[in-house]
Amino acid sequence: MVPEFSSRLETLLARQNSDGGWGYFPGKQSWLEPSVYALLAARGHAPKPALDRAWQFLASCQRADGAWRPGPAVDHASWVTALAVLALASEGRLDQPLRRGIHWLLQSEGALLPWITRFVARFQPLALEQNHELRGWPYFPGSTSWVEPTALTLLALKSVRKQHPSRTLERRVEIGEQLLLDRRCRDGGWNYGNRRVLGHDMESFPDMTALALIGLQGKIPASEATVPRGETSPLGRAWTAVAQTVYGGAPQSDWPEAPQADLLVTALEALALSGAASLRLEGRS
Repeated sequence: MVPEFSSRLETLLARQNSDGGWGYFPGKQSWLEPSVYALLAARGHAPKPALDRAWQFLASCQRADGAWRPGPAVDHASWVTALAVLALASEGRLDQPLRRGIHWLLQSEGALLPWITRFVARFQPLALEQNHELRGWPYFPGSTSWVEPTALTLLALKSVRKQHPSRTLERRVEIGEQLLLDRRCRDGGWNYGNRRVLGHDMESFPDMTALALIGLQGKIPASEATVPRGETSPLGRAWTAVAQTVYGGAPQSDWPEAPQADLLVTALEALALSGAASLRLEGRS
C-alpha cells in the first residue's frame, strides 16, 4: 500500500460519521456522493466494521420508489441513484435494492425542450447548439440532461448489463453515449452541459471531461481518452487521475503530501491510487 493511499485511507476512516457515511467536509452531515466514493476507495482495505456501517448508510438512503436520496435530510430522488447502483454492482449485491435502482434509472430521463422549440431548432440554431432530441439523465427528475449524471448513469448501467440484460437498457445506453458525444466541446473535452452557446464555443472542464470519458468506456479508445491540460482545481486533478487509472494509465505522481480537507477530493484521490477497479468496465461490460 503506497503512502499516498494510506494517508488518504486513514483520513477517510478517521472522518467517517457515526451514521456510517461521510460529509463533504469533516464534521459535516453525511451525503451519498462522498460516501459512495469513500466506500469504493476503502473496499478491500478498511476494517469490516467500517465498511459494514458504510453499506448500512447507503441502504438507509434508498427510497420506496427505488431511487436514492442525496442524503438523509433530503427526501428527493436524484442522480446519486447511479452511484448507489454502481456501488452495489461492484460488490456483487445483485438483489432487490439493486434491481429497484436499475428500474428507476431506466425510467428517468432528462426533460425535453417544448416541441415548438425543438421544431424551430431544425431550421434555425438556438442559443444552445446541440441535438435537442437526445435525452440523457438529469440531476433531479423534471430537469434537463447534464453531462455528470449522464456519464455516471452510463457507467452504472454498463456495469450491470450482463446480469440484467434488456433492450431498454441497451437503448438508453446508446442514446446516452450519443448525447455525450454530441455535447463534446471543440477542444475535445466536456463542460457541464453545452458545447456551444450563442455562437461561442464553450471551454471544457477537467472534472467533467474525466467523468464523460469514464462513462464512455468502450466507445472511445484509450489513445483518445485525454483530459485537456491547463490550470485546474483539486477536484479536477482528482477526477483526471481517476480517468487516467480507468483507462489503464498511471495516475499523476505529484500527489499533495497531505490529504485535502475536502473529503470528496480525498476519496477520489484514494480511489485513483487504489486502481479504481470499481469504475473500470474492462472484463465486465
